[in-house]
Amino acid sequence: MWKRFAFSIGIAVVLSASATYAVKAAISIPPLDPNKLVQKRISTIIYDRNKKVIAEIQPNQAEPVPLSSVPVELQQALIAIEDKNFYEHKGFDIQGILRAAYRNFSHGETVEGASTITQQLVKGVYLSSDRTYERKVRELSLAADLEKRYTKEQILALYLNHVFFGAESTGIQAASKTYFGQSIEDMKKDPPLERLAKCALLAGLPQAPTDYNPFVHPDMALKRRNLVLDAMARNGYITPVMRDQAKQAPLYVLKEKPKPPAPNAPYYVEYVLYEAAQRLHMPEENLFKGGYKIYTDFDPGIQNIMEKAFQDPNNFHPNAADGTPVQAGMVVEDPKTGSILAIMGGRGPHEFLGLNRAYQIKRQPGSSFKPLMVYGPAIDTGRYNAASILNDRRISFGGYTPQDWDRKERGQVTMRDAIRMSWNIPAVSLLNQIGVETGKAFAERAGIHFHEWDTGLALAIGGMTQGVSPIEMADAYSAFDNKGVRIPAHVIERISTDDDKTLYENKPEPVQVMKESTADAMTSLLQVVVNEGTGTNARIPGRPVAGKTGTTEMIETESGNKDAWFVGYTPRYLASVWMGFDHTDIDHYLNRGGSEIPARLFREVISRVEADLPPESFATGPTPYIKPPQQETEPKKDQAKTAQDKNKEKEKEKEKTTKKSNDL
Repeated sequence: MWKRFAFSIGIAVVLSASATYAVKAAISIPPLDPNKLVQKRISTIIYDRNKKVIAEIQPNQAEPVPLSSVPVELQQALIAIEDKNFYEHKGFDIQGILRAAYRNFSHGETVEGASTITQQLVKGVYLSSDRTYERKVRELSLAADLEKRYTKEQILALYLNHVFFGAESTGIQAASKTYFGQSIEDMKKDPPLERLAKCALLAGLPQAPTDYNPFVHPDMALKRRNLVLDAMARNGYITPVMRDQAKQAPLYVLKEKPKPPAPNAPYYVEYVLYEAAQRLHMPEENLFKGGYKIYTDFDPGIQNIMEKAFQDPNNFHPNAADGTPVQAGMVVEDPKTGSILAIMGGRGPHEFLGLNRAYQIKRQPGSSFKPLMVYGPAIDTGRYNAASILNDRRISFGGYTPQDWDRKERGQVTMRDAIRMSWNIPAVSLLNQIGVETGKAFAERAGIHFHEWDTGLALAIGGMTQGVSPIEMADAYSAFDNKGVRIPAHVIERISTDDDKTLYENKPEPVQVMKESTADAMTSLLQVVVNEGTGTNARIPGRPVAGKTGTTEMIETESGNKDAWFVGYTPRYLASVWMGFDHTDIDHYLNRGGSEIPARLFREVISRVEADLPPESFATGPTPYIKPPQQETEPKKDQAKTAQDKNKEKEKEKEKTTKKSNDL
């Protein structure tokens, strides 16, 4: 508040004592361009990999309306809270600046604007938001020029049609439709008290549209509305009785913000907006009004194949007894570039910007996590290979006793057979030998994010605190299909302004996250899974496929599953598939079939994607035989302590969901 007060006082001093400087600054200012005041569409356009338009993301567009269509209460409310001397000043108001600084300082918050409506219009249309004296002087000069060219009524109308009201709404017409579901003209027909309350709410938004958004911060919006009503009464626009009555009124806003119409490939577009917001360090809603151009890796052919596959119920588990469909998320990636080519985030009707299961859900990955947490890390140490002998006898690790999915024990098995048949005891035993931290370090290099409570041996079979998303799993597997090199998964190659100024450009930095020989060995092992093991439903005749299945058991049932996964790849493409219910309970779980169904969906999609392409082979070298180290039959002491030490109770609770796992 001190800074705001000092800034306002400083401007007043500049205005009164530095007229010569202002004139010099004004000389360097280009003439006022009336064309910039003409409303234009500010859509953000998203392009595919061939620079063809996928989607045009629009805010609730400014629909210019004449001042005669705007309720007089709204005009009065805006002037009362933003610029009480609007009809007297010539563009800027020195007394107003001093008065606003004093009132804002006295109240400890902003209760009155320091800039005139004319200044705000100029700043929004012609200038940046930099808080410098030079920009402020230019703002004042342009405001004075604008006042010479336009009437007060024209300036007020231009302001109302240009200003941003939040919730992707530019202009008063869009704001009225967004917040109240009615046109600004129809608002004039509302009962007087309701109309007054609505107008006061709208007038209070431009100062801080995100903070005062009534959909997100209704309490702050109500407080701001009431401040506007106070200002209206103080300036004689309404009586104290009207003010008090309006303060008792509700906000009158819709129950929720209207959703924009869904574009083509909505799930992909949603992730583009998410990634763009991360790259530009801004809220997603700003993309709706920024007029950006976003160039992506989207492949419409692959997306079309995925969408058709998702429409076929035969590719999924049966619905629940009450008809609720099993949901799914799927991602197709080019592992050589990290480019995400297509995304499906669910089945059935989808509300744009709703739940996208490709990246917004996190579920335990089951045995699909073994290559990342156990077998890849073990091979990467140089001490293990496909022929290494692993323990498959039931053993307790500090109170944690894993079981194989068929509840059998085989004594000793090779790593090849352990991963082929997705047995759990060998995986947990091997993680115990190499150490949990070794496994986590490998998985993190591949792109996996762990929770601080992820510390125990249950991680060997996907026993994570929060889990992973399909996009995260695709990203993590990509290095297996790229000689151990990871290029982070992404959808965006470039973001530019409407006039083609580059704001962001993807410049991938490939990282060798595992030995090339490790990636080759894992690809060989994962081909065995598809050719001879639990992943046979993913086989594509005449084409090599590598991959891993995974399920997480529904322990309250005899043989049901919470989640089913398949993550697999060919020499060209990689895909990650998850299936399950949004809310798992005794009435909603996968009661017929496990990971063979997501494996089948993988085959259905990838076989069609590659149908017209010549077969390729994995460029894997031979896996050298390494004499297996002496096998351990007891857990290491430091690993046996893991479940008992850090977060003991949390770890045991988490292991309850995985120790009976029938992961395939």
